[in-house]
Amino acid sequence: MTVNPEKGAISHLYDRELNREILSGDADWQLGEFIYETLESRPGHLTLYPQAKRTGLDKVWFERYNEGAIWDSWVFRGETEAGTGEKNYMFEIRVFKTVKRIDFVHLLRKKQVMTPEGVYVSFPFELPDGKIFYDVPGGTVQAGIDQIPGSSNDWNNAQNFATVRNADGQILMGSQEVSLVQLGGFNCGRFRENALPETNNIYSWPMNNHWNTNFNADQHGEFEWTYFLTSSTDSSVEFATRFAWGARIPMPTRVLQAGKTGAKGATCGSILEIKPDHVLLVNMRPVENEKAVLLQIREIGGKPTIFEATSPVLGNLIHEPCDANGNRIGQAEQITLKPWETKFIKLKWQ
Repeated sequence: MTVNPEKGAISHLYDRELNREILSGDADWQLGEFIYETLESRPGHLTLYPQAKRTGLDKVWFERYNEGAIWDSWVFRGETEAGTGEKNYMFEIRVFKTVKRIDFVHLLRKKQVMTPEGVYVSFPFELPDGKIFYDVPGGTVQAGIDQIPGSSNDWNNAQNFATVRNADGQILMGSQEVSLVQLGGFNCGRFRENALPETNNIYSWPMNNHWNTNFNADQHGEFEWTYFLTSSTDSSVEFATRFAWGARIPMPTRVLQAGKTGAKGATCGSILEIKPDHVLLVNMRPVENEKAVLLQIREIGGKPTIFEATSPVLGNLIHEPCDANGNRIGQAEQITLKPWETKFIKLKWQ
């Protein structure tokens, strides 16, 4: 990784697993770079989009390097016309030691602006023959291909991730707080039917006040938002979905008091295993007054399959198909899932 201290961004990122540079060499904006946009006038409905001016940070400097047990981080400070006061912007790059992952943390102290403006963060990915896919509720679509005809292709809502994928691997990004992205370039006002991404570049769109209905005319205060990135030679949608869900919804933990000296230590393991790998556990909750849990599962690989749950701790597991409220809706010796199907299962034990 090569960090550009003049822009507070990453200029080069070489992937040793994919054996290649994964950032575009001719992109106008570098990885993680902050972009501030102002418009000549407020856009009208389906009319010619006004001319936009986009600038980077007015000032930027490298503040510190932190070495940690889980990640090492590079912290930049800066100032932008979008912010108020001195040192109104912070950007932290976290490179994990425990897993192949890079996180970005952005902090902006936003000033009150009534004229049309916007903020972007750049992800100038590049793969040979790469196509952009993004996650939506219930599945994954290829940008401009799998969309409903006539639906928006100027900007898209990536629920958990957006990924650039080819036959050899993929580069994946996502955010816990910011889901709106522009794919392939700055597309506002394009309004072109069947338009496809022109590049592999992805631009996250944390905030804007372009519109004249349903939104405040200004956005101000302190904003913090984050991104996670990874890449893999595994180009499957299963890998992308599992990584993104794991990054967005981390495992809940609880700190327990230390045991007494000489006490038997705890063992590690999973109390429940769900098979196959392309079945995702979306949610789980205990069933009141029963030795049971209600599972919401989803097939994420686009393949028909048979659901199976096993446990080294819970004996005699019984699977019951049910509705979202846990009411039984039939009896089946085995639970089958169609491609992309979601089902609710009551899992009982004795």
